[in-house]
Amino acid sequence: MSMLPRPVEDPFDQVSETINHIWANLGDPADHGAGLRIAFVAPEPQSGTTTLAACTAIGLAQHLRQDVTLIEANIRTPALARYMRLAPSPGLAEILHGESTLDEALMPTGVAGLQILPAGTPRTPIPGEFAAPSLLSSFNLAARLCRYLILDLPPILTCPEARLLLRHAGKSVLVLRSRQTSHRTAKKAARLVTNSQSEIIGTVLNRHRPDVPAWFRRFTTED
Repeated sequence: MSMLPRPVEDPFDQVSETINHIWANLGDPADHGAGLRIAFVAPEPQSGTTTLAACTAIGLAQHLRQDVTLIEANIRTPALARYMRLAPSPGLAEILHGESTLDEALMPTGVAGLQILPAGTPRTPIPGEFAAPSLLSSFNLAARLCRYLILDLPPILTCPEARLLLRHAGKSVLVLRSRQTSHRTAKKAARLVTNSQSEIIGTVLNRHRPDVPAWFRRFTTED
């Protein structure tokens, strides 16, 4: 699937076309158990994972009427709170630092059934904190509170913590940027995702134009 998301000036009114494309491709929620975890991850920065993750979370909550939690895990360069017009902190960064709890950091939104955990105060990750048991506990608790847990991850080729975070997501959507992501880069990212024990259930070619490169068509149909 591929689509051109518009800028998220109003997160609930300006991205309806993108929302409809993404959530519909995830299938019937009855096919999945409670707390299905889906990660959005890209090889490179500025690929649009935050916008697409937000669109998916909104669509699942609005159209399937399911409880959805969206977690922004890119604490280096947070963007979700600005898109969704929410307070930027407390968030995941504060939870990792022991300065907040999940209950304190989860934020309701204007969409019924959707709550968000923003990344929090921007900072460089501390070595080892994404492997801490407290993070796993927070993710497990968040998953128990919803039908869909959507994870917005940092770029997998430049941020090692993305690979650790993928272990908490059984399924992934790989986001590639048209005219920027090379075939080689896409294949490398896909290998890292699958090696992290997360199943790729879809590939999004973001900011696409009609002349889709042939390698992308081959990439999305390869076993």
